[in-house]
Amino acid sequence: MKSIFILTGTVLLLNSCGGESKERIIAVKHHNETQPTVKVAANQTLEVEVSGMSCVHACGGAIRMNLKDTKAVDRVSFDFKDGRKTNTCFVTFDDSKISAKEIISLIEKINDKQFTTGKNSVSPVVAKS
Repeated sequence: MKSIFILTGTVLLLNSCGGESKERIIAVKHHNETQPTVKVAANQTLEVEVSGMSCVHACGGAIRMNLKDTKAVDRVSFDFKDGRKTNTCFVTFDDSKISAKEIISLIEKINDKQFTTGKNSVSPVVAKS
């Protein structure tokens, strides 16, 4: 039953994105819902420009899922605005498990190389007091 809801939600998300004439096929991966959540001790934040995103839901979701599957990424968020050619992706990660260069390479391989990256910077995670 949960699979039906996930599939329906995915179809709705895909149909709601990219009202442009450019058609994109977004790869959807099915995740085993019984997998335990992995706690990542993130110590770095990568800020990277990403081009090729038509929406934050499906495109951002594809990026997020692929990066989280590494078990080295804690959080992925976006500064996304419809119609903007380049958006910004923020990734908090454990640099003892994955490098910023590897994250960028993963982003560029998603959905048959749909996304390209630009300027990027890495900074330490600031602990909340």
